Amino acid sequence: MKLLVKIKNRSSNLLLIILAAAVVVVLNIAASFVFKRFDLTQDNIYTLALVSKKTSASFSDNVIIIAYFSKNLPASFLNLKQEIQDKLTEYKNNSKRKIKIIYKDPTESQALEREAAAYGVPKIQFNTVEKDKLQALAGYFGLVFVYGDKSEAMPVIESGQDLEYQITTNLKKLNRTDNLIIAWLADKPGELAADKYSLIKKELNKQYQLIETDLTEENLSSINDAKVLVVALNQDLSDKQKYSVDQFVLKGGSLIYLKDQVIVKDGLVSEEARPVLDDLIAAFGVKIEKNLVLDSQSGQASFSAGLFQFITQYQFWPKIDTNGFNQKSIITSRLESLVLPWVSSLSSELKEEGETTFTPLVKSSSRSWLADRNFNLSPQQRFSPADGDLESRVLIGLISGKLSSYFNNQSKLSSDFVSSAPKARVMVAGDSDFLSDTFLNMYPENLILAENLIDFSVQDEDLISLRSRGATDRPLAELSESTRSEIRYGNIFAMPLLVVFFGAARFFYQSRSQRRNPLGL
Repeated sequence: MKLLVKIKNRSSNLLLIILAAAVVVVLNIAASFVFKRFDLTQDNIYTLALVSKKTSASFSDNVIIIAYFSKNLPASFLNLKQEIQDKLTEYKNNSKRKIKIIYKDPTESQALEREAAAYGVPKIQFNTVEKDKLQALAGYFGLVFVYGDKSEAMPVIESGQDLEYQITTNLKKLNRTDNLIIAWLADKPGELAADKYSLIKKELNKQYQLIETDLTEENLSSINDAKVLVVALNQDLSDKQKYSVDQFVLKGGSLIYLKDQVIVKDGLVSEEARPVLDDLIAAFGVKIEKNLVLDSQSGQASFSAGLFQFITQYQFWPKIDTNGFNQKSIITSRLESLVLPWVSSLSSELKEEGETTFTPLVKSSSRSWLADRNFNLSPQQRFSPADGDLESRVLIGLISGKLSSYFNNQSKLSSDFVSSAPKARVMVAGDSDFLSDTFLNMYPENLILAENLIDFSVQDEDLISLRSRGATDRPLAELSESTRSEIRYGNIFAMPLLVVFFGAARFFYQSRSQRRNPLGL
């Protein structure tokens, strides 16, 4: 009898195990069709953004994503590989079955290697440490997106920091029917400054078609097909060149004017900059002052003093935190950090409401002041601004609305002259160095603002929120000298006083116990 009971119990247990396993299998199969994730991060960085979902579902035909991943990847790349696979699966699940994912290892055959090379995915070298030895491995780690006869590539994936932005950008580029052109007004050919902005130009080329122009006599029409014109140079422009820019803005193009009023050369020697488009911008309603903004909240800079180098806070490089960004503007509302070296302030009589408006986008902190003559740029000087000089300054702003031509009172005008425009956009910054290669290498977060300005100008605002996801900067709050002293002395004396207090309390407790029970019973 007992034997039969044991057999029944075992059978019941086995049946329960089988049923549980079946439930797990069914749930896993169902989960492959219904994707759900609980993301508790601040920006939901592990969940596809709305723009990514809309982009992945916008294709009318199949999109092939080819992941060229070598099997012998170093261990340090395995987590990144899994992250990429998970992210691609999310895109696939949101694509209404239009996105197909194929994994290939080009090291398996020469045909696959030629295929990867044709798409622009190179063989790269991975350095790995195995058995206490540094070894070099050759392999592939890139993505290719194919849609009809169009293809885009992420040749080498180095991190997952902006992975979603890169994937969505490539998908949007595949599905774009028009060719968005960004014109960059460059310095004269042959000057060293021609390569000053190579990093930002490289990034813009990933999303748009970038053309460089000097607006010389034979190239005045080169910006006609562009959506955005970026001007960041230090040279005089003729009236014809200014007229070309003026009409570009009034005919619907967006202008981004990055202007240094003080040129800083080697040895911290300063000189006054050329006017460039200052008079045109002033006619639109904004003046770039001939000063430099200093700020107690500043970036760090490295300097040489004889044979030694030192790093210090440099007040001529204001550092902007969330308090300095316009939280109502989509351009800046999600930014957290920006460093503007040797920046000048902007002034305008335009208001934030009206037919023509001026919207401050970036401001210095309330502890900033101005230097407007005899610029002493030494980092070792003693800065002692008067309290009355400390206030926030506008550093970057947006002019929008109705604009009238700077050349309205001129007699020599073209036949297609436009005297005014009801909806124009001009973005003005009192600094251009913040986008140079030198400062982008030091402060890569500066790039986010530049790309946001471009996206806003071409009215591709979806990418702005996506680009800023996960970009965090959490600086410690600036403390006054008195607060620092309180914390310093608190750390010195608080713990000893706590120990003394604990010892006194324990002594008092033991003394009272002995008085109540002198025999220790």
